Amino acid sequence: DPVGAYSINLLGSVAGIWVFAGMAFLWLPPEYWFGVTCLLLLVIRPPSLMFGVAALAVLAVSVVLLRLPRSSKLETHWSPYQKLEAVDLGERQYSIGVNNTGYMSIANTTPEFLTRHPEIARRYGDESSYGAPFRFAKSCDRVLIVGAGAGNDAAAALRNGAGHVDTVEIDPVIYSLGERLHPDQPYSSPKVRKILNDARAFLRGTQETYDVVLFGLLDSHTQFSDFSNMRVDNYVYTEEAFREAKRLLKPGGILIVKFEVRAPWTWMGQRFYAMLDRIFGRPAIVFYAPPLGSMTQATVFMTSTDAELWARAAQPELAAILAKHPPSFPLELSGAPTPATDDWPYVYHRSHSIPRTYLTVSLLLLGMTLFLVRGVLEPRQVSTWHFFFLGAGFLLLETQLVSRLALYFGTTWLVNCVALTAILLVLVAANIYVTRSEPENLGPYYVPLVVFLLINYFFPWHRLPYDARTVGVLLSVAYSIPVFFAGIIFAEVFRRFPQKSHAFGANIVGAVAGGLAQNASFIVGMKALLLIAALFYASAGLCGLLGARQRRPEEVLVSPRIGS
Repeated sequence: DPVGAYSINLLGSVAGIWVFAGMAFLWLPPEYWFGVTCLLLLVIRPPSLMFGVAALAVLAVSVVLLRLPRSSKLETHWSPYQKLEAVDLGERQYSIGVNNTGYMSIANTTPEFLTRHPEIARRYGDESSYGAPFRFAKSCDRVLIVGAGAGNDAAAALRNGAGHVDTVEIDPVIYSLGERLHPDQPYSSPKVRKILNDARAFLRGTQETYDVVLFGLLDSHTQFSDFSNMRVDNYVYTEEAFREAKRLLKPGGILIVKFEVRAPWTWMGQRFYAMLDRIFGRPAIVFYAPPLGSMTQATVFMTSTDAELWARAAQPELAAILAKHPPSFPLELSGAPTPATDDWPYVYHRSHSIPRTYLTVSLLLLGMTLFLVRGVLEPRQVSTWHFFFLGAGFLLLETQLVSRLALYFGTTWLVNCVALTAILLVLVAANIYVTRSEPENLGPYYVPLVVFLLINYFFPWHRLPYDARTVGVLLSVAYSIPVFFAGIIFAEVFRRFPQKSHAFGANIVGAVAGGLAQNASFIVGMKALLLIAALFYASAGLCGLLGARQRRPEEVLVSPRIGS
């Protein structure tokens, strides 16, 4: 029973997702991943002493290499998102690296430290990226920090008299490091509320208002999903996100956005400057905060719905800060890159074009895949193209569902797991339907599949008068319908086709080609992938129709039914 075997394969994928999710939840390091993989290989392979010894030897060597001590001043942690390394810099200061790249610091701004370092104490309020921005705020009574990190911004808010601070951080390990290592202990303050969530999801869902909304140094080093071109923070720096932050400001409140703008990417500063001008209707106040001690540098953007911010910035002391530390890019609207939006969230890409690296890697993967399946592909057969288009269309459909759910529920590892699980379970339901009904004609399934793809493209989800989670649930249902029809079509076509290896080979090549087509979102946006997916499925339907007209038993749509 090929459909039954396919269902078991899908359920195995679901189990794999949640086994890995469990290891991520427990913050387990890679040796556990390798250990589970080796055990599974030992279980599924025929009994072999030589293979068992070799697998255990490889596992043992891997564990030893991964566990080799590197430095007494270094501690390594594995969060659900990334590898984190905390390095002791001395005097209760720390550097935190992500995936072997410098990422953030834990700064010491305790009175004892500043007494020993009067130069840092003197410059902290005027030049640091943590202390200086709060001097421009009319009030710091209620502060929201998204991308709170290990606590530097929270410590600065408390130092500047904040009565209540909401901190939002996506990575639980970063929170843990801040709680344990930060010398100011901001996360132990009763004035600070820690919120473990995606920044965009919190901005969209909360109804509270603040005197200061601060975007910390959110620059992510982590990709959200292998089914998407996005990074974890892509949806945080869009026009829609800044509008949501604007909604949370009290009268007279200010928005502070910190970002590391440096050559040759100074155009990113111009992008933020133009976006904030467009949203708030006046030019943002911008200055560069240089590195200070263990405190990182940043370009600071400040804006408000109240003109009083600009009046304060004109006062001699604050005007001196702005004059002494201008940004590294011209404060001009002309020549600024196009804004990042929820449909085109690629804030790290200057223009609507496919990055050469992405295109090169995609073409290499396609070439490698074609080479590996060259023995089973038969390009002259209509059935080959039928499975090819099914694979390409489904990859794009899967990409859309994962990325849209991230927009409404957050780019967290749990959302990723739930989205992929939902897709797989819908496919299992489609397989059950095929097993019970054995559909004769697939035309009635192609039509609603393409129609629902077009409906999802044109429907204005963002205009629904419901909260984000309700809209997310409705969108999930709407996107699951074409997934269900696509599952029915693939399962039935695969069930009829006698050469299973040929079908899988063509389908895999199609999926890789769909990944290549996904790069089109860099040009036309995310939603347009639905139109490309509809085109792929319409092409698959045409191939099915041509195969049926040829009346050849080896073709996909007219081969004899199994058991008929």
